[in-house]
Amino acid sequence: MLRVAIKTSTVLTCALAFALAVQSAPGATAQAASQATQERPAEDIAALDDEALARRMVAFIGDFYLSGQNLEPEELEAIYAPTVLYFGSRPKSRRAIVADKLGYYRRWPDRRYNLVPDTVSIFRTDDNAQQIDITFDYDFDVRSARRVSRGRGSAVLTLDLGVPGGQIVREDGKVVRRGS
Repeated sequence: MLRVAIKTSTVLTCALAFALAVQSAPGATAQAASQATQERPAEDIAALDDEALARRMVAFIGDFYLSGQNLEPEELEAIYAPTVLYFGSRPKSRRAIVADKLGYYRRWPDRRYNLVPDTVSIFRTDDNAQQIDITFDYDFDVRSARRVSRGRGSAVLTLDLGVPGGQIVREDGKVVRRGS
């Protein structure tokens, strides 16, 4: 298992297949990016050196995963595997995850997230290096008309990059601190 710990100050403008379409066409909608990633062939992540993989993962986290944008159901379906290990529960269906995410968007319509510098770790998790674990911390500020929640969270994602466009096969995390 390979571990890559990086400093987020080294972020370049390249990204994982999830975010490539957005970055290659400034102003592109998330839906267009999602469609482009579905059409993109699987990338051989094993061929990437550690630095290139790290840059792509940090770009994916900062520019896409923590963007705070509302994704359409079709976009969510494109980035999640058919079954996902989801926040410590039994494996959940893609449909259940989409419903959960849409409910979260309604509960917290105003969301801001910032990747905490120097917290990203990347682990190649399988022999052919097509699955990777990413861990990172982020600061959050989410709001609705009636509530505000701020703090720091910790996240773990497992990405399967052996499928076209890549998919999230595990998502987990926790709030590590509440308040500003």
